[in-house]
Amino acid sequence: MSSPRHDRPAKSNDADTGRAAFLEVVAARKALAPLGTLVSRGDCSAVSDALSVAPFSTLEGNLLTLVQSPLLGPDEKKAIGTIKRYGVGADVLIMVGGLSSALRTCDGAVAKSYISKAENALDEVLLVCRGGGLKP
Repeated sequence: MSSPRHDRPAKSNDADTGRAAFLEVVAARKALAPLGTLVSRGDCSAVSDALSVAPFSTLEGNLLTLVQSPLLGPDEKKAIGTIKRYGVGADVLIMVGGLSSALRTCDGAVAKSYISKAENALDEVLLVCRGGGLKP
């Protein structure tokens, strides 16, 4: 069994790359909204397909790029964190992972719960970013 491909942006600390990562995180938040409707219809494979491509497949890389960029201050970077250093960014990855797991058995109630939790976690990331001066 092969692991899913995770497209990651090139590692960079420049502002342009950080801004692009931020915009893709914004796109991931917007892309979550219609997934609940697909789950309600029982179309778990469409949701799984959506999670396997950007902006979801690139979330981890984009969150890392964002916290490595000069766009955010130390407090914002700490709040978002990384998968190794817990923060709201790790919450996002955990919730999207839980959603992916729920889709394997097409458990609609659990999948919807993870969608809601992922939305909340992404909202927190975006709130931290906006507090640091970033705007979509």
